[in-house]
Amino acid sequence: MREHQRRPAILRGGRREVLAQELAELFNRGRSVQQLASTIGRRPALVRRLLVEAGVRSRSGACIGASDEVICSELAQRYRSGASVTALMEQTGLHRQRIRALLREAGLTPEPHSTRSPLPPGLIERYQAGASLRQLAQQFGRDHCTIRTMLINAGVSLRAPGRPRTNAATGGPHP
Repeated sequence: MREHQRRPAILRGGRREVLAQELAELFNRGRSVQQLASTIGRRPALVRRLLVEAGVRSRSGACIGASDEVICSELAQRYRSGASVTALMEQTGLHRQRIRALLREAGLTPEPHSTRSPLPPGLIERYQAGASLRQLAQQFGRDHCTIRTMLINAGVSLRAPGRPRTNAATGGPHP
């Protein structure tokens, strides 16, 4: 059974201001929005709002405190220069869907995520040798759904989910 996870407390008043200032100091020392979000256990969107509240303005990559037009233009320029949506996500702390929407607004058609992600070496061989999707996800640092999609796109026939069934009488595979 899964344990119920409590939502983090809402940040208000002085506590919010103090956290915003602490995040601003860490951001100005070079920490990324993503790093800050994982440090405090919150989403990057909240970290971005707190940085704006603390008076932080955009530095190369972060697109903080800038208008949508400026962010749109900056993302489009980076994308045209070869940055992937994933790279833009890591640089800016913006959600993948927001980046894709801004790129479309700039007249660009972002490529589907799977066409920009190369197949990790050894993935197919390890899956065919019996590794589970979750084991592969942990090994390659990806989500198990991403691993599944990569295997399907590579033409690999997936096994049925769960452990292989066995015949209780013979101990062998179930017919």
